[in-house]
Amino acid sequence: MDEIAIIASISCVGGIITSVISGWMADQIGRKCTVIIFGTTYVAGWLFIVFAQNAYYLMLSRFFHGLGGGVAYIVVPIFVTEITEDRLGIIAIIIFINYSLITE
Repeated sequence: MDEIAIIASISCVGGIITSVISGWMADQIGRKCTVIIFGTTYVAGWLFIVFAQNAYYLMLSRFFHGLGGGVAYIVVPIFVTEITEDRLGIIAIIIFINYSLITE
């Protein structure tokens, strides 16, 4: 039963880690590179799910999904507003706020 609780909650740990460092990384290496780097954690997470042999693979996959999710909440809205026109940037922010309210 403890493994189920860890699998369900470990993505929050990954999200906390990347929420703290993703802004700094976006300034240092760029928003696009940061999104690409942590976007690969989603792919790695799904690969761990596909080839899971036990619960530890699932824990690791959820952690990787949390890493990508932390960047998705911090860097992606900034990146989208920078590459869109002024009037579309406001719409993008509204979409991300709605997304955050629905998933939380």
